[in-house]
Amino acid sequence: MMQKVKEYSIASAITANNVRVVDPATPPGAPYKPDIYMYTMLGLATGVFLSILLIVRQARVDRTIQSPGEAPTYLKVRELGVILSAEADSTLGRPGRSKHIPSLQSLIQLGKPAGNGSFSKAVRKYAGENRAPKRVELMTWEKRSSLFAECFRTTAASLLFSEPNGAPPHVLVITSTSPRDGKSTIASNLAVALAETKRRILLIDADLRRPHLHTVFEMDNRWGLTDILQADIEIQEYPLEMLVQQTVVPNVYITGSGSGRESSVHLLHSKRLPDLLRRVRKEFDVVLIDAPPVSQIADARVLARLSDGVIFVVRSAETTRDMAMAACRQFSEDRSRVLGTILNMWDPREHNQGHYSHYYDGYYTYYAKK
Repeated sequence: MMQKVKEYSIASAITANNVRVVDPATPPGAPYKPDIYMYTMLGLATGVFLSILLIVRQARVDRTIQSPGEAPTYLKVRELGVILSAEADSTLGRPGRSKHIPSLQSLIQLGKPAGNGSFSKAVRKYAGENRAPKRVELMTWEKRSSLFAECFRTTAASLLFSEPNGAPPHVLVITSTSPRDGKSTIASNLAVALAETKRRILLIDADLRRPHLHTVFEMDNRWGLTDILQADIEIQEYPLEMLVQQTVVPNVYITGSGSGRESSVHLLHSKRLPDLLRRVRKEFDVVLIDAPPVSQIADARVLARLSDGVIFVVRSAETTRDMAMAACRQFSEDRSRVLGTILNMWDPREHNQGHYSHYYDGYYTYYAKK
């Protein structure tokens, strides 16, 4: 009996084994955790998503046109030129605005004792070292070797070649969306750049509420556009000297706004304005009309219907895409042609445009080696 008990104890201690080795285990070649590939793809997808959110947010916060090439993308018109900010051109120093310059009459008086050819000598004397402090409105004439002046010459070349048939536009309206976008600065410097091509240029100050061109050229404004449009004498009977004034810049003439400050709406809608433009078309190669901003005032739209095209000034980092698109849409609905845009007051230092900085450095080096 004791023997049987021992046998049963041994049998109960031995358990049945149903485990079988099918294939020997192989050690893994990489850790099970972490999954580097999965985490890399997840991080890449998250970075792209957050970058898109940041770009969308930035685009909604700042909707201004800042750099060259942006205006044609949104407005669907060509970019005639990019005007460098005066502060970004180190050769200009610190230009002022609307300082006193000698009038044409004073230069004539200065040149009288010298006899023949005295006027040109007086102009050259004024353009020398003793001239008045430089102003940004006439920097193309006063600082001819600056990059600022070259920007306007490039813009003038684009304007002259803007027509497919090779003939430059004749009467042009210069406007923008808001005040202080630099319309008058663009008009005066562009007139100087065009005059350098031996063309007769006329500037018409059609900003009747805030005239400025007569202060730029230090001209008399007691007789001008408002007086001509309100007079009873036929436009064709006026001598040319009563319609325009010669400036100190060769081949550049000006028609001031005049002494009147009445509502300009009925004056610009009068039949005398088309007669005046027909008259000056025959006398001058290019007519530039400095018009008020188009956002709140309809004067620029009225003038655009009588012109060959509109030059739209866009101030860098100030003019919004929405305002510019709305203005161009208004001209399109009026069947007025927008020839192109000019990006004004662009400072490459503020937008981290390194390739443009290299271009400026090369330009200064080029002039330094002459």
